[in-house]
Amino acid sequence: MIIVNKTTLQKLSEYEFRQLYPNTSFPSALSNEALEGFDYEVLQEPIYPQLTKYQSAQLGSPYLDAEDNIVIEYEITTDTPTLEQLLAEYEAAVDAHLDAKAKEYKYNNVYSMISYRNDPNPKFANEAESMFVWRSNVWTTANALVGDYLESVGLGNNPTIPTVESVIASLPEFELL
Repeated sequence: MIIVNKTTLQKLSEYEFRQLYPNTSFPSALSNEALEGFDYEVLQEPIYPQLTKYQSAQLGSPYLDAEDNIVIEYEITTDTPTLEQLLAEYEAAVDAHLDAKAKEYKYNNVYSMISYRNDPNPKFANEAESMFVWRSNVWTTANALVGDYLESVGLGNNPTIPTVESVIASLPEFELL
């Protein structure tokens, strides 16, 4: 709950409001009816927005809309992650993506699958060679996506930080050779 002064648009917490009027008996649940005559209005906090990993939200300053209603919205700020944070996040996601594909073929991880290259069993050898080629293509694509982003930042642009999901969705599909 937020309490706003109708004249100054100063916002107060319930505690701060009650401290202004220590000798006044208010009901335990403050409402606009309970504040009648005090030049304050009770507002419910706006619905908290969904944020990405690098965003934060703070309640903005109250303002009057076209109908003179007091409105408060969240102000969203985006913190640019460090290069190390981005690279670690993407690397972990791509590794997990590769391992997940290997597990679909009943291998422990991408490395155990690739270890079957040139295996006498043609099925294992083909799966391993396919994974070897695909892993190279995946990393080439992932590095190009991150490189494109970094190049754009280096040119003074402010591009949208690619999400892990968008990077994974942009990777080539696995195909058996």
